[in-house]
Amino acid sequence: MNVLLFIKGDSRNVVRDPFMLFVLLAPFLMVVFLQIGVPFLDQQISELTTFRLMEHRSFMNSIIIAVAPLMVGMVTGFLLIDERDEGVLQYMDVTPIKKAGYLLYRMLLPLFIGFFVIVVMALLLRLFTFQNWLLIGFSLLLLSLNGAFVTSFLAALARNKVEAIVYSKCLSLFMLGPLIHYIVEANWVWLTYIIPITWGVEALFLVLEGNASISKSVVMIVGGTLTTVIWFLVFMIILKRKTE
Repeated sequence: MNVLLFIKGDSRNVVRDPFMLFVLLAPFLMVVFLQIGVPFLDQQISELTTFRLMEHRSFMNSIIIAVAPLMVGMVTGFLLIDERDEGVLQYMDVTPIKKAGYLLYRMLLPLFIGFFVIVVMALLLRLFTFQNWLLIGFSLLLLSLNGAFVTSFLAALARNKVEAIVYSKCLSLFMLGPLIHYIVEANWVWLTYIIPITWGVEALFLVLEGNASISKSVVMIVGGTLTTVIWFLVFMIILKRKTE
């Protein structure tokens, strides 16, 4: 019952804030762009050069889907920062759910919403096939973990909502990990796996390219989960100290 009340309150707050509402709708706008805008641009580019955007469609699909959990995590991060500033977390500490329970809800919410959003995106992009649906599903689940990661990242480092907006701009830097991994061939590229999102993008990309195997997918899922959890715990420790 408490969870339903929290979700109702969160929905009201998001609808009232045009910025957060746009952030949640942005992934679907990106799907439209990928389906309509990219083929159009590719046609224009083909008249000037031999470069073809559509040859990189699998990577673009992976990146766009990976962005969605980050945006969901950004919205829930903003909500958590507002509640922290208003003393909601301290209030929760004297309720049956406790502060720890409320923080758990706050971290699980972007995970579930992010997973739902990217499954819908994958369906709209027609990524699922009879052969790959299981590996696609595990890859999407891995990517959805980044929602909780971003929420903890913003709540731990930003002192207020203004700082949170600044830190949210750093999310684009996280995308450098999979981008570098895709375009650079060098021994040091393995360093990009320090960034959690790199694992999920690589896992999904391998499936879409038909290069995935059970062993490769297990390595990506286990490695990505461990990396995300480690960063998540670091940020949660910082957040806990801030709210004590």
